[in-house]
Amino acid sequence: MADSAITGNILVVDDEKSVCDVIEVVLAKEGHTVTTVQNHTSALEAFEKNRFDVIIQDIKLPGYSGIDLLRHFKEVSPNVNVIMITAFDKWDTTVEAMRLGAFNYIKKPFDNNDIRNSVSRALLQNKLRNELLNKKSIGSFSLEMMVGNSKAIKEIHDLITRVAPSDTTVLICGESGSGKELVARALHYNSPRVYEPFITVNCAAFTETLLESELFGHVRGSFTGAIADKKGLVEVADKGTFFLDEISEISQEFQKKLLRLLEEKEFKSVGSVSTKKVDVRFIAATNRKLEEDVKTGRFRQDLFYRLNVIPISVPSLRARRDDIPYLAGYFLARYAKNMQKDITSFTNEAMNVLVNYDWPGNIRELENTIQRAITMCNEKTITTHNLVEKIQSATAQQPEQASAYAASEDMMGPGKYFDLEKEIAAIEKKYILEALNKTDFRLGDAADMLGITTRSLRYKIKKHNLHDLEKSE
Repeated sequence: MADSAITGNILVVDDEKSVCDVIEVVLAKEGHTVTTVQNHTSALEAFEKNRFDVIIQDIKLPGYSGIDLLRHFKEVSPNVNVIMITAFDKWDTTVEAMRLGAFNYIKKPFDNNDIRNSVSRALLQNKLRNELLNKKSIGSFSLEMMVGNSKAIKEIHDLITRVAPSDTTVLICGESGSGKELVARALHYNSPRVYEPFITVNCAAFTETLLESELFGHVRGSFTGAIADKKGLVEVADKGTFFLDEISEISQEFQKKLLRLLEEKEFKSVGSVSTKKVDVRFIAATNRKLEEDVKTGRFRQDLFYRLNVIPISVPSLRARRDDIPYLAGYFLARYAKNMQKDITSFTNEAMNVLVNYDWPGNIRELENTIQRAITMCNEKTITTHNLVEKIQSATAQQPEQASAYAASEDMMGPGKYFDLEKEIAAIEKKYILEALNKTDFRLGDAADMLGITTRSLRYKIKKHNLHDLEKSE
């Protein structure tokens, strides 16, 4: 939730003054205190003198590595949230930034809302970390695990921002292992119910009788083995959030009882004649297409509509391959630290394999793969030999899927390096010049032709030193 009440002290580090100025204006309007610097020396001096809640820094600084600056920030203040910004997206720097604990990674030219929302999430995480530090629930805190910068993930972040503050029921759909529970947790931890319980139940793990007892509780003597009254998890979740995973697996009979719970917020414990009321926000998830189950009569239509007030569709990992380096870096940092191994990166070939594999098990399978690779690796860098054989062989059968993260040897030649950033910049400059010429240097028309905003075009004109060619709109 982009909470405007949460303001902070922000440090912005970018060698381009125009970028610093834009970010300062955007964040100052939100009530934040903003300090801007344009080189690493000033950044280190400011960081030494002040306590910053969030740092926004360019990954490419003149005469100094943005990665080294990030490393320094995190070593001195491990809990500071650092948002990296860059004009180019290279998987090796992405992995390293995530491994070192970067909070987010934003590409230039950025949308101002990306900056606002990322800072809001970073400040909220700081607030929750501080307030939940001594609570058991801190182990479940998972906002930072919504890793990724793909369009699909940004859309989910936006939905969470808009939906979390309400009590509206949400239905999360997606393949197994795609991160549905993470979305549910993010909704809870971005909501006013954040300090109340988050209870999750996998409906597929229980028979109908056991599920009813688990959710609603029972009274002593209601069935064989009920030797004492038992409070149900729905009652435990009072004032909090209740997450029903694999909702499609419940029986027709229990669907009736669940519908009453959702509509009336009341239930009866097994064997009881009295009704109990609860104040609970419900979130459900499924890996099935419930619309099809409604058509076949397997799932009640009225319950479906009651659950499907706000649908959120979580994409498969293969549908957002650009996020794989981010996730790989995140899991590398997490498990290398747990296993006390000094493993810091992946080879180009290993990352190529990870990006091209189809991941039928989605994020869960990627996490397990990285964990196993760290276990098997005895060097500082993970290679293809450390990966599961089926992942290697699956990629080998798909030679047409060239990786977007490793330059072809045919292009570079043996032992040579391909300057991808330089080539991309040259192509971008060429198209900008063509658009400007075709529109007689009318920036608005040129921006429309390029499919970008006028502000982005001005930024690119400055980046490519085209000021002398610019005319008034």
